[in-house]
Amino acid sequence: MTLLDLTLAPDARFAQDLPSSYNGFVYVVDGAVALGEDTLTAGQVGWLAPTLATDIAITGGSDVVFAAAPRGARLVLYAGEPIGEPLIQHGPFVAGSRDELVELHRRFRAGQFASMSELARAAAI
Repeated sequence: MTLLDLTLAPDARFAQDLPSSYNGFVYVVDGAVALGEDTLTAGQVGWLAPTLATDIAITGGSDVVFAAAPRGARLVLYAGEPIGEPLIQHGPFVAGSRDELVELHRRFRAGQFASMSELARAAAI
C-alpha cells in the first residue's frame, strides 16, 4: 500500500512508482495538479485503476506523474493492491458483510470500542 501527502511547489513535477496492478485515488487538497491529460483542482478526486493505469499519467510502465499548476498543489495519494473482497459501508463502519456491519453497530452501541484518545495513550506507552 502507498499513502502519500504531497505538497508540490509551483510547476513542480513528482513521479511515484506504483505497480500497474494497484488501484486507488488522488485527492487534491489545495491548488491544482495535472495527471497526464487531466487536471484536478482542490476538492476533486482522480481514480487509479489497474485497467485505467495507462490512461492516467503512467509513464515507463509504472510511474504516476504529478505536475503542479503555477500556484502549486497539495494532494494525497492512496493506492494499493485490490483485495478482491466485497465491502459494504454504513455510517462510519466498513465491513465485508451485512452481518459484520450489524455486529460492529452492536459493539459500538454497547460501548465496546476504544476511544481515539485511549488508543493514542496506549500507543504512547
